[in-house]
Amino acid sequence: MVVAYDYVRGEGRAKFRKGEDRPAAQKGDCIDCAQCVRVCPTGIDIRNGTQLECVNCTACIDACDTMMDGVGLEKGLIRFVSENGIKNRTRFQWTRRVISYTVLLVILVSVWVTMLVMRDDFSTTIIRQRGSTFQVTRENDISNIFEIDLTNKTKNNFHVKLIPSDPKVKLELANDSLELKGEKRVRERFLARFPYSVIQNGTQKMEVIIMGNGKEIDRVKIKLIGPSF
Repeated sequence: MVVAYDYVRGEGRAKFRKGEDRPAAQKGDCIDCAQCVRVCPTGIDIRNGTQLECVNCTACIDACDTMMDGVGLEKGLIRFVSENGIKNRTRFQWTRRVISYTVLLVILVSVWVTMLVMRDDFSTTIIRQRGSTFQVTRENDISNIFEIDLTNKTKNNFHVKLIPSDPKVKLELANDSLELKGEKRVRERFLARFPYSVIQNGTQKMEVIIMGNGKEIDRVKIKLIGPSF
């Protein structure tokens, strides 16, 4: 299926206008207006057959349909068609290949729509700051440094706060306020401070609850580390 000129229907050519009698020499519907050549971005004449320069932009189809409508003839002199469709006048047929491709396309579109509908509005990643382990503060607490990566897939702006699932843990952002704008991404560091009693055998898992404008928008699990004694 390519953009092609129906030479069986179009030849031979002759110029005439709407309302005029068609010349006796004109057996085809092509009125030889050359509009298909004028609108072609590559300058080819589609009436000479399929050519390598054709980019299938369909500008010639629109131009030809306009002229056919103007002189009162059937549209489709230039259209998407196969060589058999022109030569043997066969119409589109639902072959096994076409059915297979159609089913595959429907499946792909369905998967794409499902992914759009079910996607999360927010994406959050929390990792330990590279090259860091834990520190012991002056208050004899343990601290871990983390990096948070937030992606907002909505158009709304959010004021973000981090809340630990364990009330004994305190989370301190590098900046006092974290603003997450619509359709934007933000990276920031935060400090997790906690007493020795929180960890067992040197590690402890907990969740960080991400609050946006007072509502929970996401939660991520992290691992706290400290001395193993």
